[in-house]
Amino acid sequence: MNRAHAFCLFFCLFMLLPGCAARKGGSSHDASSVSKTSFAQGLVDKSQTALKHFLANDPDQGIAFLMENAAGIMIFPNVAKFGFIGSVKGGSGVACARTNRGWSYPVFSAMGGGSFGLQLGIKRGPVLIVFMSRELFDDAREGGLSFDGRGGFTIFNISEGHDTSSLVAGVDAYMFVDWEGFYAGAAVGGVAVSGRAPLNDAYYGVDNVSPEEILYEGVRTNFGANGLRELLNGTRYEEKKKDGNHVPVLGSSMG
Repeated sequence: MNRAHAFCLFFCLFMLLPGCAARKGGSSHDASSVSKTSFAQGLVDKSQTALKHFLANDPDQGIAFLMENAAGIMIFPNVAKFGFIGSVKGGSGVACARTNRGWSYPVFSAMGGGSFGLQLGIKRGPVLIVFMSRELFDDAREGGLSFDGRGGFTIFNISEGHDTSSLVAGVDAYMFVDWEGFYAGAAVGGVAVSGRAPLNDAYYGVDNVSPEEILYEGVRTNFGANGLRELLNGTRYEEKKKDGNHVPVLGSSMG
């Protein structure tokens, strides 16, 4: 190989290297995006299952009644709470808004918080929050609200024998939890939620997508969330009773 041919070969390889590096970087970025999309779809599916669970274990049908009058809803399918001296609560989930077109496609949220007191054990399970005020719902999903510090916030714990027969008029939001495991003690602390913008971007395939576009403007869609929306839009308060209890009606039509 003469010197001219060698130079040409070296030049061609030099020019190709940046392209190879770019493709490698792009492949890594694509893999990350696919992973986030898959995780987001899993949250949507698990949230749908969690909502079905709450509705099925609510013979007084209070949740269905609240949903008909709600401004928004948050579902966290698997929140953990544990501790000895301090405790941590955390989990990811979805938030949907009720609009004049029915329930919206979901945005993604994270729940977190801490407390301090005499505590022992571990609990894990789904959490459902039904917001009666759009202002409170928007504050919560934007991370500007700590629930335990908010006056008028009512908590019902279905798993410990509480029911929805004594819903209080004028309350801003209701939180339902279904913990599994052992947890004992008394503690004080706060629970807050925040948005997960990267999951929104990955799930809807748009960079810097705003929650308002998804929730209120209806310009972003993902058919993977249709099952959750059908459950939300098809759940309505049914006045009829069966065996002395109200029966929630779970429809499949898009509201």
